[in-house]
Order: sequence, then C-alpha cells, then structure tokens
Amino acid sequence: MNRALQSLTFAILLSVTTPLAAAAQERLCDTEFEDCRAPILNLIRNEQVGIDVAFWFMEDARYATELIKRFNAGLPIRIIVDQRANATKRLNAQTLATLSASGIPMREKFAGANILHFKMMLFQGQDMLEFSKANYADAEYVPISPTNFNDEAVYFTNDDRLTNSFRRRFDDLWTDTIAYRDYANMTNPPVRQYPMYPIDPSMNFPPLEDFINRTVTRFNVETQRIDAIVYRAYDDRLTNAVVRAVARGVPVRLITEPTEYRNPTRLFDSEHIDRMFMGGAQIKMRQHEGLTHEAAIVLRGLGEVIFGSSNWTNASAIEQDEHNFFYNPTLNKPWFYQWFADQFDGKWNDTTNFVSFQPLPPDAPSYSAPINGASGQGSQVTLTWQGGPWAHFYDIYLGTTTNPPAIVSNMQIGSPTDGVIEQFSVSNLQPGTTYHSGWASMELHDGRNTYGWRRQHAVRRNARRSARYDSGREFRRRRAVRVVLRHDGWKLPWTIPRHGR
Repeated sequence: MNRALQSLTFAILLSVTTPLAAAAQERLCDTEFEDCRAPILNLIRNEQVGIDVAFWFMEDARYATELIKRFNAGLPIRIIVDQRANATKRLNAQTLATLSASGIPMREKFAGANILHFKMMLFQGQDMLEFSKANYADAEYVPISPTNFNDEAVYFTNDDRLTNSFRRRFDDLWTDTIAYRDYANMTNPPVRQYPMYPIDPSMNFPPLEDFINRTVTRFNVETQRIDAIVYRAYDDRLTNAVVRAVARGVPVRLITEPTEYRNPTRLFDSEHIDRMFMGGAQIKMRQHEGLTHEAAIVLRGLGEVIFGSSNWTNASAIEQDEHNFFYNPTLNKPWFYQWFADQFDGKWNDTTNFVSFQPLPPDAPSYSAPINGASGQGSQVTLTWQGGPWAHFYDIYLGTTTNPPAIVSNMQIGSPTDGVIEQFSVSNLQPGTTYHSGWASMELHDGRNTYGWRRQHAVRRNARRSARYDSGREFRRRRAVRVVLRHDGWKLPWTIPRHGR
C-alpha cells in the first residue's frame, strides 16, 4: 500500500468511528487507527446519574472540561488521583488544580511508594465502564498518523460482572482512610455509593491479588503459543515462565518498548528482555514514532486474554493499585479473544512500525585500580572499576601472561547503576611477580552481550554459533548461547614486591 493510500485509509477509519451511545454494547478500541477519546467524551456528556473517575495522570484538558460541565449541571462526580504523578507529568498538576477549583469532590492516594495506577471511568446511569492502560493524555487515545501513535487497547463494557467489580473496588479506595486522604471539596467523611458487590473472579485488583503469580499459573498451562505486548518487564517470575514455556516447546512472541530497554531509571528491563530473547522468545520492538504502552497477553491454546494496567514488575504485581481482566472462554466473549489475537498479529506482521529486536551491550566500563604498571602491591589486591549502566555480570581474568585465564565467570558484582564502583579482591599473590588482569562486563550471565576483555579467539570461536536473524524476519537460534556484540581490551600488569609488605 503506498503512503497516499495508507493515509487515506487512516483518515476514513477515523471518520467512520462512531461514538458509544448510552445503550451501546461493549467494544474494544484500537488507538493505532481509531479515535478512542471521542467515545469517552460522549459518555461524559450523556451521563445523567453519576461518574466515578480514577487515574494516574490526566494531561488532556478535554476530559476535565467535559467533567466540569456535567458537574456544573448538577451531576454527581467523584475523582481519585495521585499527585505524585506531577513530578514527571507537569500538565497533570494543572489538571488537578482545574478539577479542584470546580468543586468536584476528590480524594488522593498518598501513603508509601505505591501509586494509584488506575485509568478508568464508570458511568453509572449508562451502566458503562471504560478502562485501559492508557493514561488520559492527548496522544494516548488518538493517533497522529499511521506511523505516529500509541499502542493501546481501550475497553468499553456494560458487563455487570465487570462494572460491579469496579463499583466495589472504587468504593473500597474512596473510603480508604489509611492510604488515601481528602484532596479537595470533601465536606463529609467519604462513604460508599454502591452495595457491597462481590469482585468477579475474572478481575484482578492488585494489591488484593498478585498479578504476576496469577499470570504465571496461566503461562504454565499454555500449550500452543504465548503472545504479549509489554511495556516494562523486570520481574523474575514472568521472565522465568517465558523461558520455561519455550523450553517445553511453546513459542513465545513479545512486542515491547525500546525506550524502556534503555531507560537509565529502569536498568533491569534490558536484562530481562535479553534473558527472554536468549531463552528463545521471539521479540520485536516499536519503530513508529509513538509509544508501545499496552499490556495484553494472548494465550492461544487456552483461548484466554490478560488485559489491564499492570506492567511485568513487582510493583505492578502486588504493590500498586491496578486493574486487570483475565478473560477465559467461560465468559462467552469469543470476540474479545479474537480482537486481541488479531491486534497482536497485525502488529507482529507490520514491518513498517515494528522491527526485530537486537540486544545491545553494556556501556563501556572504566578502570580505577590498581593503576597500570603499579608496584609495591601486597599479596592481596582489590580490583576496582566502574562497570557503567546495564552491566550486571562479570568475568574476571588474572594471571602472569598477557592473555590471562578467567578466575571468575558470570559473577554478579556491584550494581548496574551508573557511578557505582565495582570491586573484587584477589589474594595469595606471589611476591616479585607481574600479574595481568581484566574483565568482561555483561548485561546478563553466560557471557551474552559482552563488553570488556579482548579475547579475539573467543570471539572467532563463537561467531559462527551466535544467535542471528534470518532474512531480517523470524528469529532463528542455533546451538550457541553467546552474542559478542562489542569487545575491547585493556591489560594492567602490576607487580608484587619480592618481600611483600
């Protein structure tokens, strides 16, 4: 399809997107090519009984404007927020100030380090619930172009099992006086709005239930294929479950976000992506101009979908307030499963907006001590260096030849955090002897993604057995477990005095 025709198709798709009417059935909306904001705004405008809103951040003023209009018309509205988002989302502070000034009752989560990660609106009179992983920001619900959009799915449902589950959970948070407090316009103590509905077994609301433990149980019984779109991943339980699935013959395909892979504040994401890749998972990354932020898992053999707000992290699993829907065939929504299966396949086969993943090495390390040519050292010496970001494991080399042998392999030393000094002590050194030392820094163990000691013979030996790409498409694996992406060397001879100290 040429670019002009693609743009025309994109424009037509946007123009025919129909708003949800009050009596509409449930549906999913794809932010890659649909305007998913307009249905929400129309739900706000059409609501006659009451609206409950909870979000991590809101930077699109359209939502606040419409909510305030309905509140000024006499509609009851409750909003739960978390102003800690203001630290990185500057427009959120203005939104909170605007909503607060309108007189809408607001409460906030404030206790501890665990945030409110909800992104939902509940429309009481229309019996309609909207939730997703998308934050209420401009670009997250409406695509800009066919190559500039956020990867998200937005769910609109009037299924009482889900709407009542959210009614119960919203009331739980609204009346929580330990982790939540009044933010604005609260004249009386918070009270429940709804009956004490049970939470449906298909819903997962961390921290009430561990999201990752539940997800791993589904991975462990899948027999055909696991497909997942994941924004952030650094919990061992899911990483290990992916590797186990591949080992037992279940293919795993992942689509993930490249900025998280090299996010200096999330150093362990890259380690886990690399581990899954080297464990046999096929991985693609976003190439379009937007963001891959969605959280969706398709279990092909089970016919199940896991969709919601949680990342593959411990915080999202059991600490933050999250909402996740575990769809299974007993819920009688085959269209729901098929929608996510088709969405994943569409992205996976899109060679314009997504590309095959290639692992990256750690940053270049820097050496500290002992200095090159140092003398007068004792029989015990501490090797000191700064491994730089994304270096998690090290091989350490020490000997009396210029190409010394490894004395330690795959050891986790220090921290991948930039600026943290790594140290390793060696002892029983012989007096009057010149030693040569070196190391290889790795993003993960077994020597993968290496930067460090120059070992040309090792590079040559493994080059033929490295993981590779076949015609730039499907990832193919051979016997090897090593990918040497970058290598350099240094040699630091230092002498032990004959008589020691």
